[in-house]
This record gives sequence, structure tokens and C-alpha cells, in this order.
Amino acid sequence: SHIACFVPFLRNVAENVPTDKSTSTWVSAPPTTDRIRRASIFLKASAENDFMSAVQEGIDESGNRECWKESVAILTKSAAMDENEAEALLADGLNWKAWAKASPFMRKYAKPVQPDAEKLKEALCWLKEGPLELDQDQLQYALRDSPKVFLSSPEDKYEKALAAAPKKFKDPSVFRDMLLIDPSVLDCYYNCDVGDEGCSSECGNCWVAYERR
Repeated sequence: SHIACFVPFLRNVAENVPTDKSTSTWVSAPPTTDRIRRASIFLKASAENDFMSAVQEGIDESGNRECWKESVAILTKSAAMDENEAEALLADGLNWKAWAKASPFMRKYAKPVQPDAEKLKEALCWLKEGPLELDQDQLQYALRDSPKVFLSSPEDKYEKALAAAPKKFKDPSVFRDMLLIDPSVLDCYYNCDVGDEGCSSECGNCWVAYERR
């Protein structure tokens, strides 16, 4: 009968149903927070690898491979960080990341900075031994937060930021305390409340705009 034919099928299903629900392939479980997090990390890592591959190609085409490798080694040692992270920060700080992510047409406007190992060494030395006296953790935090600001001429930026700072922030120790909390303050080189120039469309680097955030 039809019922007799159906019994072996049911027995077969029953024997093959997993007893451990976590290993069941019969029902697709909704993604857990951990699975979503791991997937996010994977996608981010893939994106990072993609842009770094483009950066590597750009560096090779510019003929600066050796200087790039030396700069990465200097940053890795000075900031005590992983080589891959150091290279990614250098790519961001020298505008190679923006260049790599731009369309072929827009790349000609990105203007990445060619690596200069000696200037990088001087910048890192100043950050640790100059008026900011950043320790290892503080240096890492600053570089990760604002690589463009700290990897290129930080001494010049410091002098301009301090000169433009409101009176209450002009004390170097007060400025340093602010910078340790928000490293981007080093890029505040303009103050529309000072002089006759007014705004000058410098809101992104203006002390007045910074205080209103």
C-alpha cells in the first residue's frame, strides 16, 4: 500500500536527522552576532587587501619601491606595530589609499606623496622627543586616528596650530592634553576669530569650528 511504501522513507529520515541541532543542515539558522562580526572582519580585510594591492602597483610604477619598504620598516619599528598595519597607515597618510580607491579618471587628481624615509624618521623622532613627548601608546593612538596629520611635517603643523589656537589653549601643556584626547586638533591651523580674513572656507581646520563640534 501507499502507507507501507512511506514507512521506510520515514524511518530513513528519522535515522538521518542530526541529534545535535547545532550541526543540522536541514534548517538554515539565522546568522548570529559572532557570524556577522566574522563576516564583517573578512569583508573589511578583503577590501584592505584590495586597496593595498593597488597601492603596491602604484608604488612600483613610481619607481619608489625601495624607499617605500624602508619607510614601512621605520614606521613598524618606531611605532612598535605590525608591518601590515604600518604599511596601511603609511598608504593613508601619504594619500596613496585615496589614490588606490579612486577611479582611473580621478586618480590623476589624488596626488599621492612619494615616500621619504628620512623625513618620516625625523617626523617620528620629533613626535617622541619634541614638545609632545608621545610615548609608544600615545604615538600609536595618534597615528591610527590621524595618519595624514602625523606622518607629514608634524612639527610645522604643531607650530601653526599653537599659533592659531585661542588663548585658553595656547599653553603647550594644555594643547598637549587636548591632543592626547583628540589627535586631530594638530590640524587646526586656522582661526577665523583672529585677523581680518574671516572664514576663508577653512572650517575643517578652524579652531572656532572645532570648538563647536
